[in-house]
Amino acid sequence: MGDRGDGAGDREILPADHPLMRRFQQALRDQLQLQKAQLSEEVSALEAEVKEQTAARERLGERLYDSQQECQRQLRTLDACHASLSAAAEDRARHQESVAASRAAQRERACRLAEAHGKGTASLSAFVRSFVMRLST
Repeated sequence: MGDRGDGAGDREILPADHPLMRRFQQALRDQLQLQKAQLSEEVSALEAEVKEQTAARERLGERLYDSQQECQRQLRTLDACHASLSAAAEDRARHQESVAASRAAQRERACRLAEAHGKGTASLSAFVRSFVMRLST
Protein backbone atom coordinates (compact mmCIF):
# COMPACT_ATOMS: atom_id res chain seq x y z
CA MET A 1 0.00 0.00 0.00
CA GLY A 2 1.95 2.83 -1.25
CA ASP A 3 1.62 6.37 -2.09
CA ARG A 4 -1.35 7.27 -4.20
CA GLY A 5 0.08 10.49 -5.50
CA ASP A 6 1.88 9.08 -8.53
CA GLY A 7 -1.03 7.00 -9.83
CA ALA A 8 1.11 3.91 -10.42
CA GLY A 9 0.11 2.45 -7.02
CA ASP A 10 -0.52 -1.19 -6.17
CA ARG A 11 -3.42 -1.63 -8.46
CA GLU A 12 -3.16 -3.54 -11.62
CA ILE A 13 -5.80 -3.26 -14.33
CA LEU A 14 -6.78 -6.47 -15.99
CA PRO A 15 -6.74 -6.61 -19.76
CA ALA A 16 -10.18 -6.63 -21.49
CA ASP A 17 -9.81 -10.23 -22.64
CA HIS A 18 -8.90 -11.59 -19.20
CA PRO A 19 -11.44 -14.21 -17.95
CA LEU A 20 -12.04 -12.33 -14.67
CA MET A 21 -12.70 -9.12 -16.61
CA ARG A 22 -15.15 -10.98 -18.87
CA ARG A 23 -16.95 -12.45 -15.84
CA PHE A 24 -17.12 -8.99 -14.24
CA GLN A 25 -18.41 -7.39 -17.43
CA GLN A 26 -21.02 -10.13 -17.88
CA ALA A 27 -22.19 -9.78 -14.24
CA LEU A 28 -22.35 -6.00 -14.67
CA ARG A 29 -24.29 -6.35 -17.95
CA ASP A 30 -26.73 -8.81 -16.32
CA GLN A 31 -27.21 -6.45 -13.36
CA LEU A 32 -27.77 -3.45 -15.64
CA GLN A 33 -30.21 -5.38 -17.83
CA LEU A 34 -32.15 -6.48 -14.72
CA GLN A 35 -32.30 -2.86 -13.50
CA LYS A 36 -33.36 -1.75 -16.99
CA ALA A 37 -36.17 -4.34 -17.01
CA GLN A 38 -37.29 -3.26 -13.53
CA LEU A 39 -37.24 0.39 -14.52
CA SER A 40 -39.14 -0.40 -17.74
CA GLU A 41 -41.82 -2.18 -15.69
CA GLU A 42 -41.94 0.75 -13.27
CA VAL A 43 -42.25 3.24 -16.15
CA SER A 44 -45.02 1.13 -17.71
CA ALA A 45 -46.87 1.00 -14.38
CA LEU A 46 -46.50 4.76 -13.94
CA GLU A 47 -47.71 5.41 -17.49
CA ALA A 48 -50.73 3.18 -16.86
CA GLU A 49 -51.42 5.06 -13.62
CA VAL A 50 -51.11 8.41 -15.42
CA LYS A 51 -53.49 7.15 -18.10
CA GLU A 52 -55.99 6.01 -15.45
CA GLN A 53 -55.68 9.32 -13.57
CA THR A 54 -56.25 11.21 -16.82
CA ALA A 55 -59.34 9.13 -17.58
CA ALA A 56 -60.61 9.64 -14.01
CA ARG A 57 -60.03 13.40 -14.32
CA GLU A 58 -61.93 13.45 -17.61
CA ARG A 59 -64.82 11.51 -16.05
CA LEU A 60 -64.85 13.96 -13.16
CA GLY A 61 -64.85 16.86 -15.63
CA GLU A 62 -67.81 15.33 -17.44
CA ARG A 63 -69.68 14.91 -14.15
CA LEU A 64 -68.90 18.50 -13.23
CA TYR A 65 -70.14 19.72 -16.61
CA ASP A 66 -73.33 17.66 -16.26
CA SER A 67 -73.84 19.02 -12.75
CA GLN A 68 -73.37 22.58 -13.97
CA GLN A 69 -75.88 21.99 -16.75
CA GLU A 70 -78.36 20.55 -14.24
CA CYS A 71 -77.84 23.57 -11.94
CA GLN A 72 -78.51 25.91 -14.85
CA ARG A 73 -81.66 23.98 -15.78
CA GLN A 74 -82.91 24.06 -12.20
CA LEU A 75 -82.12 27.77 -11.95
CA ARG A 76 -84.18 28.45 -15.07
CA THR A 77 -87.02 26.35 -13.63
CA LEU A 78 -86.76 28.21 -10.33
CA ASP A 79 -86.87 31.57 -12.12
CA ALA A 80 -89.93 30.45 -14.09
CA CYS A 81 -91.66 29.29 -10.88
CA HIS A 82 -90.80 32.58 -9.18
CA ALA A 83 -92.25 34.55 -12.08
CA SER A 84 -95.37 32.38 -12.07
CA LEU A 85 -95.83 32.83 -8.32
CA SER A 86 -95.36 36.59 -8.61
CA ALA A 87 -97.98 36.75 -11.36
CA ALA A 88 -100.35 34.61 -9.28
CA ALA A 89 -99.83 36.87 -6.25
CA GLU A 90 -100.59 39.94 -8.35
CA ASP A 91 -103.73 38.27 -9.76
CA ARG A 92 -104.81 37.33 -6.25
CA ALA A 93 -104.31 40.90 -5.00
CA ARG A 94 -106.39 42.25 -7.93
CA HIS A 95 -109.13 39.71 -7.27
CA GLN A 96 -109.15 40.54 -3.55
CA GLU A 97 -109.54 44.23 -4.40
CA SER A 98 -112.36 43.37 -6.79
CA VAL A 99 -114.06 41.19 -4.17
CA ALA A 100 -113.70 43.94 -1.54
CA ALA A 101 -115.22 46.49 -3.93
CA SER A 102 -118.06 44.07 -4.79
CA ARG A 103 -118.74 43.47 -1.09
CA ALA A 104 -118.84 47.19 -0.37
CA ALA A 105 -121.25 47.73 -3.28
CA GLN A 106 -123.38 44.82 -2.06
CA ARG A 107 -123.51 46.27 1.47
CA GLU A 108 -124.54 49.64 0.09
CA ARG A 109 -127.29 48.05 -2.02
CA ALA A 110 -128.44 46.01 0.97
CA CYS A 111 -128.62 49.18 3.09
CA ARG A 112 -130.60 51.05 0.41
CA LEU A 113 -132.90 48.08 -0.01
CA ALA A 114 -133.44 47.84 3.74
CA GLU A 115 -134.10 51.57 3.82
CA ALA A 116 -136.52 51.32 0.93
CA HIS A 117 -138.16 48.32 2.52
CA GLY A 118 -138.47 50.20 5.79
CA LYS A 119 -140.02 53.19 4.02
CA GLY A 120 -142.29 50.92 2.04
CA THR A 121 -143.42 49.13 5.17
CA ALA A 122 -143.99 52.40 6.99
CA SER A 123 -145.91 53.77 4.04
CA LEU A 124 -147.98 50.60 3.78
CA SER A 125 -148.69 50.70 7.53
CA ALA A 126 -149.81 54.30 7.25
CA PHE A 127 -152.01 53.45 4.29
CA VAL A 128 -153.57 50.51 6.13
CA ARG A 129 -154.22 52.65 9.23
CA SER A 130 -155.80 55.37 7.22
CA PHE A 131 -157.90 52.84 5.34
CA VAL A 132 -159.00 51.20 8.58
CA MET A 133 -159.91 54.61 9.99
CA ARG A 134 -161.98 55.44 6.98
CA LEU A 135 -163.81 52.20 7.27
CA SER A 136 -164.50 52.71 10.89
CA THR A 137 -165.94 56.08 10.41
